[in-house]
Amino acid sequence: ALGREDAQRLLIFGTGHQAYWDARAISRVRQLSSIIVAGRSPDAAEGLAARLRADGLPARAGTIADHAPTSDIIVTVTSA
Repeated sequence: ALGREDAQRLLIFGTGHQAYWDARAISRVRQLSSIIVAGRSPDAAEGLAARLRADGLPARAGTIADHAPTSDIIVTVTSA
């Protein structure tokens, strides 16, 4: 609701169950050109990105530092 209508680049902090569903929900209301998954564990980030790619979404693992400045939507889904 708070993102610009033309927002296309999603950065999601978190790699668990809720992060998956948040990414899926946002992809239903925005035409996403990229989804970057960042988390404490690079393996978990890649795992979630692979799961999203299997659903046909443009996801890959990345870092907060590299992608926060260029992201249109930033979601935090972590208990950390």
